[in-house]
Amino acid sequence: MNAITFQVPEEVHEKMEEIAAEKGVSLPELLASVTNSIIVEYDAEIRFRKRAEAGEGLESEALSLLRR
Repeated sequence: MNAITFQVPEEVHEKMEEIAAEKGVSLPELLASVTNSIIVEYDAEIRFRKRAEAGEGLESEALSLLRR
């Protein structure tokens, strides 16, 4: 596993600690979870954009299928 070091304002750090405590996890666990969620969301967006690009120019054909 890799380590990442970054700085945040004290009030942000305190809020992150508060959220982690409420969720019953450590701050590193919270940050790993949040990071994973961002990655999953990003990957879904990329897949959606690729599918949208693959359907470009086929709008009228798709609409005619829906009208059947």
